[in-house]
Amino acid sequence: MKNLAGDPNAETHIESELSLCGVPIVLLPKHKRGEVPSPIWGKLGNFTFYRAWTYYIVSGMVPFDIAMEIFQTVIGSRYVRAGGDCGPVSPDSYVSGWFAEDGRQVIDIAQKAGFDDFISKGYLVREEVDKKYLFAVPADFPQLGNRYVTCYHVDTQEGLNLLLDVLRKHKLV
Repeated sequence: MKNLAGDPNAETHIESELSLCGVPIVLLPKHKRGEVPSPIWGKLGNFTFYRAWTYYIVSGMVPFDIAMEIFQTVIGSRYVRAGGDCGPVSPDSYVSGWFAEDGRQVIDIAQKAGFDDFISKGYLVREEVDKKYLFAVPADFPQLGNRYVTCYHVDTQEGLNLLLDVLRKHKLV
């Protein structure tokens, strides 16, 4: 992908790249931060697409088995980088933990005492912790949910197309 840092036509390029892979455009008013300060982002389902210097930052929850499917292709291993790593590193290095079907993060039961201590000191609220976390024995994690990759850096249009083709195939978008 073209380096869009400082490019006065960046927004035209971003619109074209997102349109080529069928990602709807979202305008964020007065966005002036980042490598490519543009108000144009993409949003499809629960995934966001933000244009950086020479790549896209794609955020969303991709189940580990689907992340591996992407990685096991030539394009996926070279141009769809789990966690934004600079090389062809397995998504196994970038899973963001286990998440239950209801969206709560699954946490080792051994950490529950630490959460309870913070609750007793008023740093956390029990109801909020219960909404966000499910405490369990690590051996039970696979029965409770799935591991996810939550961020990709995508370097080419072909990489974007592959990522979206796989997400669509699995009805994630």
